[in-house]
Amino acid sequence: MMKRMSALLVALMLCLATVAACAEVALFETSQGLTIAVPADWSQLELDEEQKQQGYALMMVSADKSDLYVLIVSDVEDAFTAQEIVDAMKDDTYASMQAYTNAQGQEMVIYSYADQTMIGYLFCSDEGLLYNFGFMHLDGSALTDDAELLAVAQECMAATVLGEAAAEPAEEEGIIATIADGEVELMMVGIADGPVFPAPANWSDLELTEAEMAEGGLAAYSDEANGRSMLVMASEMANADNELLLSVYQNDAYYATAQLVTNEHGQEVVLYVTADLEMAGYSFVGQDGWLYNFIFALDGGDLTQNELMTELVSYCVSNTYFQ
Repeated sequence: MMKRMSALLVALMLCLATVAACAEVALFETSQGLTIAVPADWSQLELDEEQKQQGYALMMVSADKSDLYVLIVSDVEDAFTAQEIVDAMKDDTYASMQAYTNAQGQEMVIYSYADQTMIGYLFCSDEGLLYNFGFMHLDGSALTDDAELLAVAQECMAATVLGEAAAEPAEEEGIIATIADGEVELMMVGIADGPVFPAPANWSDLELTEAEMAEGGLAAYSDEANGRSMLVMASEMANADNELLLSVYQNDAYYATAQLVTNEHGQEVVLYVTADLEMAGYSFVGQDGWLYNFIFALDGGDLTQNELMTELVSYCVSNTYFQ
């Protein structure tokens, strides 16, 4: 059971959460209407005939010659959705593979290898062309602690889009992304002089009682029909920091596991799962000295095995920051 929960945390971190800074990218459009985001200061390598035969369409190397970025195009004949790709390809090769929709409205699959030597994203065109973007170290070492390369991958993933997908942004005002194969629409919420965070726009926005607000409640969202909820709380924490918060969680039997991660905005958070597996979330001490806690719950179920909830936690971890 502990191994399963550890695997969840690894998947959350590798997919979206463990990047520390935004990277600069350049955009160019292909004749097929594909807008590709590439690291602005990387160099393009010339492909040989064998690489072209294998489907390589682009290969770039970082300025220090340590990292590689590749695009491989394959003809798979049919136009598969992101979820269909996940269902067909998910196996022991991957530590994580999940359907995702980026800020441009592009549906894709985000993946990381089980040996942590490669991360990337892929998607199909309507004509059945599979575009696979991968990032790796040239020496084949694991990417786990390389925040800079993970930031590059995150920025390229966010800006890459097929032309037809770019014409289909979410129509609802304020919707920034959709996840879980379109089941959850996300909006950004800002607390005055506090954190900015994603929240489910198509869940019920619950009105907190005076008692709940007195206990630190800031916002609550519910998908009551499916027993899913999100609660945001705050409490004053004098002379505390995230390292201390991590230590408290790790020494409290209420939590099955807790780990400190840094997202793409440079925001440190403590990512946790409770011992009963019904709740997961993340917390951090803000610049104002208050503890902010984002709690996700699945009534009567194992949240770590619910793909929608783990994807929601992952997205929120990645996109929360203090103003």
